[in-house]
Amino acid sequence: MSDVPLDYRTSRIEHGNPVRNRGFVAVQVDKPAGKLSAGHSLNADSMPSMSIPIPPKGLVISPGPAAKNVLIAVFGMTGTGKTSLIKLLAGNSAKKLKTGHGLESCTQDIETVECDIGGCNVTLVDTPGFDDSTRSDTEILTLIAEWLQSSYKANTFLSGIIYLHRISDIRMSGSSIKNLRMFRKLCGTENMSRVSLVTTMWDKVTPEEGALRQQQLAGPNGFWSTMVSSGSLVKRHDGSRNSAHALVLDMLDNVPMMIKLQEEIASGKALIETDAGASINEEILRLQKQYGEELEAVKEEMTLAMKQGNTALQEQLKAEHARVVEQIENRTKEQHRLQQKQVSKLERALEDASLEMERFEKRFEVQRQATQRQEERAEKLERDVKSMSGDNQRLENLVQTQATSSLAAQKVNSTTRIYRIAGKIGSCTRCATMDHALIDQAKNIPVSASTPVVSISPVVIQAPGRLVDLHMRISAPTTGCDLPIILLSHGHGRSNNLSSLNGYAPLANFWAAHGFVVIQPTHLSSKSLNLDAETPGAPLFWRSRVEDMKRILDSLDQIEALVPQIEGRLDSSRIAVAGHSLGGHTTGMLLGARLKDPDDGKMVDLAEPRIKVGVLLGPPGNGNGGADLSAFAAGNPAYAVFRDPNFAQMTTPTLVVVGDADISPHLTIRGADWHADP
Repeated sequence: MSDVPLDYRTSRIEHGNPVRNRGFVAVQVDKPAGKLSAGHSLNADSMPSMSIPIPPKGLVISPGPAAKNVLIAVFGMTGTGKTSLIKLLAGNSAKKLKTGHGLESCTQDIETVECDIGGCNVTLVDTPGFDDSTRSDTEILTLIAEWLQSSYKANTFLSGIIYLHRISDIRMSGSSIKNLRMFRKLCGTENMSRVSLVTTMWDKVTPEEGALRQQQLAGPNGFWSTMVSSGSLVKRHDGSRNSAHALVLDMLDNVPMMIKLQEEIASGKALIETDAGASINEEILRLQKQYGEELEAVKEEMTLAMKQGNTALQEQLKAEHARVVEQIENRTKEQHRLQQKQVSKLERALEDASLEMERFEKRFEVQRQATQRQEERAEKLERDVKSMSGDNQRLENLVQTQATSSLAAQKVNSTTRIYRIAGKIGSCTRCATMDHALIDQAKNIPVSASTPVVSISPVVIQAPGRLVDLHMRISAPTTGCDLPIILLSHGHGRSNNLSSLNGYAPLANFWAAHGFVVIQPTHLSSKSLNLDAETPGAPLFWRSRVEDMKRILDSLDQIEALVPQIEGRLDSSRIAVAGHSLGGHTTGMLLGARLKDPDDGKMVDLAEPRIKVGVLLGPPGNGNGGADLSAFAAGNPAYAVFRDPNFAQMTTPTLVVVGDADISPHLTIRGADWHADP
């Protein structure tokens, strides 16, 4: 199959304005013309024309201009080296911070220090641990909650979190476990991919001891294992400035995020209603019960001492009684504090009204710009018609050009274009793994400025007739309205050795940061569901996967109601679908591809007219009646759907992205070109 060459241009476009030449290209799928054009940036407002940024083949991408402001928080227990790390990074700017050397915490309040790292204005946030020697857990949580609330109001969000742990600790103490549990509840599982779990104090242990302890922390069944499986990275800090800088440099390109506690507070919850607050309240209730039992025991001893006339013991017991009563009162005060709202109802109403006005103004501005663009296009069309009037030679040249283009693309659908990558985007079908290095490169592609992203998971809708209800992850920008939608279909296996929801998070977050609402369903073929291999439709569940996407489109109103963060913000007239590996097969069916049902031999047409544009990432190709399939695939009834797919009816504008190194010998004998068939 011959590829249609793209007209690469190198001007960077932001909000429609050309800026510095960077040597990148983004490929845009234009709905009205049904073709691809190059040289446009990702801009959600341009849908139904949908821009997907892709680096040109063979291009070495150098880091682009970094974000102007980056916010990074440092968490950990007392004595793990939080303040020392920040001093290494910030130098003289951190002179005001005190470094602790004993058991007392020196971080009494949340401290922020600004410094320049990697060309970014980085703000480092020093937080107290939940083992603080002078404050209760409730006070610490309230302190963090108040800071997160002020950060939310200022529209500033964390790009990354560093969690420090002493590798010199022989075992995880009760305080360490509690601190880690609270940290997980503060962040939320969906944000763990932005967390670096960093071990310190390596000079206190031998390399062998340190390596063993780190394996015990991060390995299977370790205290960090669930965080690592959710995307957290495990790193070492050797105490040097270079080591400290390396920790931060890896976070500079991250899309800002709302952590779990911040999201809960922003929705108007009291601290006791948040995951972190509920955990503290459980501990308070336990202590209240313990102190109550102690109080009863002291009362019994006092009664006995009075009968015996032991005045000295009575005085001791009175002091003990007063201490226990004080502890009970303190726990009760903490409980009341947890129950207080961070934002009053009046403040919330005013903020909601202000936000609604902002949305209205943005909608009006979007409509005004759309009208202006339509008028400009009409004027240009009128000028073009006049310029071509009577120019027969020009018309003949145009016809000749069209004929030449048609010959060059004789095997390619007129609405489909191929984009090749000199590398690998992920093998097809068998435990597919997306190459996250490419996603990291995508961060440097010139696009409009990113915005903070919120991810909600799981979002569950009832699915009558399906084996289980449909679970989804939804990622969206925290601002904006009339947002276009991308349905993202995962492959048949884990991505980057993570579950599909977390494995595809960098791609989903990248799109969400540039104005799209990304909906990721968990198909029945997901390894995390672990359905029996004898289940009807297993292992690929090809028809069910397509039905999942249609069910989502049918349920958009219900989904908005379930997710307040996107309610009233979706534009259901601008819907795209993207799929990787087996998800590319799902996407192709929605875009118009057809196949013979392996069970009854009838042609299956599952095209979805509500979808306006599609992207196939390393999709399965045409098995040519089985001749182009591997012996494994040709002889396996489950893979019969790959024998004779028909892409001729796939007329929805589509971008097919393939990698030259995507060899799939378990499926095809043809090599990487097989993936370009659609």
